[in-house]
Amino acid sequence: MVAVKIGLVAFSPFTLAGLRFMLGGGTILGWALLQRIPLRITTQEILPHLINTVIFILEISTMNFGVHYTLAAHSSVLFYIYPFLVAFFARFFFPEERLSWRKVSGMLLAFGGVLAVFAGQSWGDTTAVLVGDLLILLSALLLAVQTIYIKKIARKIAPLHIVLWQCFLGVPTFFVLGAWWGQGGGASLSWDVIIAIFYQGAVVAGFCFLAWTILIRDYSPSWVSSFFMSTPLFGVALSTLLLREPLSWNLLLGAGLVAGGLYIITRPDKQRKKLEEEKGSQIRS
Repeated sequence: MVAVKIGLVAFSPFTLAGLRFMLGGGTILGWALLQRIPLRITTQEILPHLINTVIFILEISTMNFGVHYTLAAHSSVLFYIYPFLVAFFARFFFPEERLSWRKVSGMLLAFGGVLAVFAGQSWGDTTAVLVGDLLILLSALLLAVQTIYIKKIARKIAPLHIVLWQCFLGVPTFFVLGAWWGQGGGASLSWDVIIAIFYQGAVVAGFCFLAWTILIRDYSPSWVSSFFMSTPLFGVALSTLLLREPLSWNLLLGAGLVAGGLYIITRPDKQRKKLEEEKGSQIRS
């Protein structure tokens, strides 16, 4: 979110998204070519890819516009409500996904964090910030919907294909929308902006996807996901250090509650964690 905020100084939300996923898609494409992974899709896969891309474009657009209007620290806290939305929606589509009391308690903590972020804000004086906050929440909702949809189509379509084709189809759309919307930030291109775009694209959308794939392959997904709890805390800290955004009690409380809820909802039980680690050990050996 901090990198997005920096990139928006020079580019519109649409153009910034196009640059980010052009770099990210190029990174993943290079890795796929090195691994000699076939990229061709079948006729039956066209519609699922189109639906996923539409959700993807809406999710990234609302996120970038949300960051444009609100603070990066707010975005870092509010956006990470999406794992709780995934857990809530999953129970309606996947019978094996049960909504336990532990998950419910984590959701309640996170909801308290969202309320804390909004607490103390004036609807009259900070209209733009509130609009941005609501757009971030909408983006989190769209990401949760996309996660559920990807889980359903990933049974028949390779995950790498899903990510690559949403980039192939999404990037031209972002650039067309960017040309229609206009330049956006208007500031001259600086090293800060270049580094921020490279970080969003090659590092986050490229390297992090590959690293995540390897970790999920070898370790328990629940255990790996538990490290998401640090994201809101890092987001608030970096927003203050790099962007000089103000700290407030409600923002710190919100970050702590969302982080605590993330840990509770993603923490695997000891028996399952042991089994998953043994499985990962066998795979690596």
